[in-house]
Amino acid sequence: MSIDIVIRQKGFFKKTLPLSVILGDRLACGVYDSHFRLEEGVAEGGELAVYDPAHKARGFTVTWTPRERKKLTLRALNPTTPHELEAYYAAVERIMTCWNATLEVDGFKKVSLFTFLDGKEAMIEHNDRYLEMLSDKVLSGQRGPITLCCALWPLHFGVEEARAAKEHPAGAAAYLAEWLHERQSMDAYYAAPGFFNEEGGLFGRFAFSADCRSIFPLTPSVPFGATDPKTGRPPVVEDYEIALVIPGEDRVIGTVPYDLFLNALESDKVSRYDAGCILVSPHTPAELEALYLRAKRNLV
Repeated sequence: MSIDIVIRQKGFFKKTLPLSVILGDRLACGVYDSHFRLEEGVAEGGELAVYDPAHKARGFTVTWTPRERKKLTLRALNPTTPHELEAYYAAVERIMTCWNATLEVDGFKKVSLFTFLDGKEAMIEHNDRYLEMLSDKVLSGQRGPITLCCALWPLHFGVEEARAAKEHPAGAAAYLAEWLHERQSMDAYYAAPGFFNEEGGLFGRFAFSADCRSIFPLTPSVPFGATDPKTGRPPVVEDYEIALVIPGEDRVIGTVPYDLFLNALESDKVSRYDAGCILVSPHTPAELEALYLRAKRNLV
């Protein structure tokens, strides 16, 4: 679910909108790469991801360029946090105050700024109920883990998260706010594969740098929305592998199949990150060499 806004500037002499109006005093922005990882501080490309660094949540998007004079579109995703909804409504108010404009909500109805702002508390309550419903469905097995596109990178909300949300003394929304911010505030690299075409078909390759705390998927996949230019359909990736890198020596120890890499990790070097990913601790060069040998031994 989402809250979609279109703001159209009226009048003959239209003016541009400074980025500072959108961001205000607290927000930051960036753009997403093809794996939905945020390139922080970048304000180019037409669609910005906007978020509060002090309360990292799901972020909201704004289509904006420095020369835009006609309209802006904004989208906030549900479920999110009450704080982020507050920031979203405040950004809309700043834009409407700067521009003489009309406001369309969810693509079809024009409303006044007053009416829009008056509905904020009801939207926060709706967001809370929606999160409770999703948590119940995950816990009951009606649906699997939910992939949430977030401010810095995707997160996966599974049974463990749903149970914690339901049991949180301040409510599910409070848990979501704490969890989203804590997970995205880690000093860690969110790994994603590059894709290569060889005679055997398309394959994906990750890299693990020995000195880098890294987040890896349990089951690698093609990014959402990716298409094969030849077929127009999502690409079929036959295999995934991972290169093990010692950065100080600028040396690649070797490459092994991705599943063997996961199986060869020592238990004290890996922990659960979320319902879809693990967190791998940094390795010394000797530990990385040993990891490579363990994975190679399992290679038939």
